[in-house]
Amino acid sequence: MILVLPYLQKRINVNSAYYESMFDLVLIPSILEGVHYKHAIVLRNRWMVEQADYVIAMVERKEGGAYATLQYAQKKKKKIINLAERKK
Repeated sequence: MILVLPYLQKRINVNSAYYESMFDLVLIPSILEGVHYKHAIVLRNRWMVEQADYVIAMVERKEGGAYATLQYAQKKKKKIINLAERKK
């Protein structure tokens, strides 16, 4: 399992044993280097969509960052599983 972060976070170093036990890799995409942290989240989400064959999401509302990422995945014609639709 890979944890993809938008930027380096102190908690990764402080709790490194936990992250090493939970994830095979902690990754910050190189395209995010030097990007303002608020914009980095949007770019990280788009980067993940571009790398994926399938997008598994839990999006219940038609607003916010997760919804915008889901729309981006649809635009990129990704196969999407929205778990929120299954629980209805």
